[in-house]
Amino acid sequence: MALKLSDLVIMSDVDGTLLHSGKPIHPRNVQALERFVSKGGRFAISTGRSREFTRPLVEQLPVNFPCVIFNGGAIYDYSTEEYLMEIRLPEQGSQYIREIMERFPQCGVLAVDSDVYYDINGAVAALYRDVYRNDYAVKGTMSDLKGRLMKSLIFIHPEWKEEFTAFVAEQKFPGVRFVPTNPRLIEMLPEESSKGNALKQLMEMKNIDRSCLVAIGDYYNDKEMIELAGIGVTMHTAPEDLKDLAELLVCDCEEGALGDLVEQLEARYQ
Repeated sequence: MALKLSDLVIMSDVDGTLLHSGKPIHPRNVQALERFVSKGGRFAISTGRSREFTRPLVEQLPVNFPCVIFNGGAIYDYSTEEYLMEIRLPEQGSQYIREIMERFPQCGVLAVDSDVYYDINGAVAALYRDVYRNDYAVKGTMSDLKGRLMKSLIFIHPEWKEEFTAFVAEQKFPGVRFVPTNPRLIEMLPEESSKGNALKQLMEMKNIDRSCLVAIGDYYNDKEMIELAGIGVTMHTAPEDLKDLAELLVCDCEEGALGDLVEQLEARYQ
């Protein structure tokens, strides 16, 4: 049976896809998504952000489906205020952070404990002020971390990336994976955590075939969900190997990528 617009679920990445460098959401995106939802479509966010850091976006957009947060570490339903799934780093996660900081003291490190971002060595705000908004993190030490973390963010200069990749491969930290989420940020995530895995679980929970899933993202942490989706989408400005996986290409984030996507879907399914 042919799909209709009302059969579709759009899952959108945030940074570099829905938002550009902390600027407001493009009006084209808001208008198009409101139109899409009014016609029966479902829309949600798939992001590396925490529950509370994602909430302001949910309040500005017509989100009517559970969201994937923490880069696949959790599924959260804002309509009922409940977690549908949650995965945390192994107990050794804090020790892995210590070892990384000892080897790369010049990097900035954030440890994420539920909705709290700890700037562990103070280097994030000092070194990466142009790409880091320090209004959502607090200064902290390793002793402030209680229980198992959701993830860790390592801000790293591109010239150190090859050395860092070789180091974590040599250490073979069990139970975690390291995923680049922009050219200067690598995230340490639970091994089984990815946007693709979380979306697969969510679609099964809701009994929706993946052919109805439209997933849009701009970087390598979006790879699994673009591969999973019936319609994988990225920007013309995305890395070439990511564009090779996508069925649709849309305009750059600054020009309203979600608006462009909805317009293409409307032309295809109406």
